[in-house]
Amino acid sequence: MAEWAIAPTWVHVGEGALQDLGELARRFGSHGAYVVGGAKALEVTMPTVRPSLRDADVVCREVQEFHGECCPSRIRSIADRLDPHDVVIAVGGGKAIDTAKAATRQVGARLITVPTSPATCAATTSLVILHDEHGAYAAGSPQPPAPEAMVIDLSVLATCPPRLIAAGLADAWARALETELAATVSLPTGSSVYSLGVAAKYAEWILLPEGKAVLGGEAVLGEAAFERVMSACLLGAGLASGLCGGFFHLNIAHSVAYALTHFIDPDAALHGEAVGLGLLIQGLLQPDGAKRFEHTQEVLGSWSLPLRLDQLPGVPSGDAWLDRLAGYATETMDHARAFPFEVTTGAIRSALERIATA
Repeated sequence: MAEWAIAPTWVHVGEGALQDLGELARRFGSHGAYVVGGAKALEVTMPTVRPSLRDADVVCREVQEFHGECCPSRIRSIADRLDPHDVVIAVGGGKAIDTAKAATRQVGARLITVPTSPATCAATTSLVILHDEHGAYAAGSPQPPAPEAMVIDLSVLATCPPRLIAAGLADAWARALETELAATVSLPTGSSVYSLGVAAKYAEWILLPEGKAVLGGEAVLGEAAFERVMSACLLGAGLASGLCGGFFHLNIAHSVAYALTHFIDPDAALHGEAVGLGLLIQGLLQPDGAKRFEHTQEVLGSWSLPLRLDQLPGVPSGDAWLDRLAGYATETMDHARAFPFEVTTGAIRSALERIATA
């Protein structure tokens, strides 16, 4: 039996969409809201969140500043403060949203996500990425259902620095390329067809032709291209992920990115930057590796993303650590369903050497 936790039931997208938050919370029958988010995210959003909740007669019961990692102890600390009748409003980036997501599902409350950057699709999906206390990747844990609602306020996203936008472009493009690769194993199952259809089109029609314009400031708030790119990163990639229905788990690019968390400062490098480097490895390992690698370099370079491991902050010196990095990456990837060829630790290691330094 197939079971999919696809996406939020309600998605509000637009300039000033955050003003709808109170009515969304009331739609779920709640009179109490618990807000959790990073310090910067709360600073940007709370001046709108508080009056929106008040106008809808929803009590803002507590505002919790998130810091640290999405790890079991942090999840418990939030879950212990929740009531099943709360609506939890998760504001910020992936780690804050995933932590609130897991805590909410533990107590059976409702969840509204408010992403403040396009650098992850965590606000759309039911998946929680767990880390240890130091930020190293531990596991992906489905926490269905998907959030009950998501608010994509374009005015908030317009305040994002280019680096976060670039990371979002890389992460969303990786979902498309990884899905394309895994679909060659699974087609024509329903989940692979649906997921590939979404991923291929947002990559072809939105990310590749319009991503650079948004990143460079040529397509700004108020223009259709800005909304399309933000939605593709947050909603498009999340829909593709939800529609996977389990037909594959970690592919090469994300396996490399999560392996890197064991070696670099989690607060120094962005997830999408590491995923972009993983895409270069993925390209090298495919049968048409030279062509794939060159195209991936061209796209990532146009988005001003790192093209070498030594461009990530805090990467270890030398190359002895690459053996361990290759081992971590190989262990986590879905060898049976994510790609139609053999991937060995040695192959990963050789590809890592190619992008280690200039």
